[in-house]
Amino acid sequence: MSARKLISQIPEEEITPFTAVLLEIIQTQAEEIQGLKDEIARLKGQKPKPKIKPSNLVKNTEKPKKINPSPRGKRSKTRHLVIHEEHELKPENLPPGSKLIDYKDFVVQDIIFTNWNILYRRGRWKTPSGKFITAKLPKDVNGHFGAGLQSFVLYQNYGCLVTQPLIIEQLREIDVDISKGALIHFKCNQNDFIASRIMLPKVL
Repeated sequence: MSARKLISQIPEEEITPFTAVLLEIIQTQAEEIQGLKDEIARLKGQKPKPKIKPSNLVKNTEKPKKINPSPRGKRSKTRHLVIHEEHELKPENLPPGSKLIDYKDFVVQDIIFTNWNILYRRGRWKTPSGKFITAKLPKDVNGHFGAGLQSFVLYQNYGCLVTQPLIIEQLREIDVDISKGALIHFKCNQNDFIASRIMLPKVL
């Protein structure tokens, strides 16, 4: 099943950018695997899997319904955005006795690309019997690199075709201590990572 078909089966409000990126990675892997199978079949003298185009026999004969414009005016495009920072501004040189009526909001979208290190202080306790018990890590912690960093690496490598040396350079510029071996580990274990984050079958 293609990534587009998977996305169409998920309610729109449940599709996050993270989920969409991982589905696209799955689609890319599936196409690469099929290409390798076709090449093997060609070398063996077999015919590759044919590409079947969607049938054009069934056409929608119904005319599209006209959508009447909303009488309430233009909807704000930024109404759905989550606001992370807010600043209240006041005009300069207000005359004495001026009264605040309302606000004219102006939303600026920006991104913050930086590292985010988390220290888990695992308490180690000694019981009255002399036994030591150490606190466990949260279930979503798997290794020394978080899900956001791993997702970024996979998206850059597969979605944007960025090479591993450039990815390492990007991360080291924001003080992420990472090696080439860590990136190789992400790629080798990406199927398990994807399945654990979005609960989808592993890519075989």
